Amino acid sequence: LTGDGGGGAGLGGAIFVSGSGYLTVSGPMTINGTSVVGGAAPEVMPSKIGVVTQSARRHGLRSSSSELRDIAAEIEWAKVSMITPDSYAARVAAERREPPGMDATAMARVFRGYEELKSERGLIDFEDVLLLMVGILAEHPEVARAIRGQYRHFVVDEYQDVSRLQQRLLDLWLGERADLCVVGDPAQTIYSFTGASPQFLLNFGQRFPGAQTVELVRNYRSSPQVVRLANLVLSTPGGGRRSGAVVLQAQGEDGPAPELRDYADDVSEAHEVAAAIAALVKGGEQPSRIAVLYRTNGQSEALETAL
Repeated sequence: LTGDGGGGAGLGGAIFVSGSGYLTVSGPMTINGTSVVGGAAPEVMPSKIGVVTQSARRHGLRSSSSELRDIAAEIEWAKVSMITPDSYAARVAAERREPPGMDATAMARVFRGYEELKSERGLIDFEDVLLLMVGILAEHPEVARAIRGQYRHFVVDEYQDVSRLQQRLLDLWLGERADLCVVGDPAQTIYSFTGASPQFLLNFGQRFPGAQTVELVRNYRSSPQVVRLANLVLSTPGGGRRSGAVVLQAQGEDGPAPELRDYADDVSEAHEVAAAIAALVKGGEQPSRIAVLYRTNGQSEALETAL
């Protein structure tokens, strides 16, 4: 924490998980020269995989690289959802969530071992950075007052992808104030698998009854043909609007109608895409005006090979 006056803050020491799911710190933390909590700064891990691997082995698991990535992702989901190892099994049962490659009790043990290994080595992960700040603001009113006195107005973009942990931190930054502007589109929620939820955006008006809502419906990027297709995709089977969705209005010039084609597999699709591009180039189209969009990095190999 660094204020306008140049005052700094040190943070670290022993780290504990509270019953509410956030982290607390023991030792001296300083704000503008005043000791609050903390100690030697912990090291932020660049990746969870190493510690996850060691925790899994401690519990007799020999997992593949992909399985370890799934376990690390599950731990990330739990932490941004403010779920502790002790509450993990009950929460996943309540949400009917399937742990990666093991039962909930085993996953909770690996999760607990992961947290213990980090604590033993003075390490924290990215979620801990947020959890630590939540714990400090929740347990030390003087720290919360210092931050609220320095920062008043908040703007949050991509608000449809905020997690419970991020929302909790935002709430603590705000305090009792309502100086908040959020921007988001519930139809563009893409991180629900990591614990994000569009409900914070959809319920914003209920939480802040005096909030003004501005719908950004004009689309300058795509042709009317593409915008019509987008509106169709965002509609319900009966033709209604999905919760929070807007009806986009195209502002650009007409373009070709989109075509929908399906293929047996990725390789067949990639060959057809490459053939279509070759035909366009042969017909005089500039390659620089051709683009291939795909959803995940895993789809690139087949396309690159075909091209």
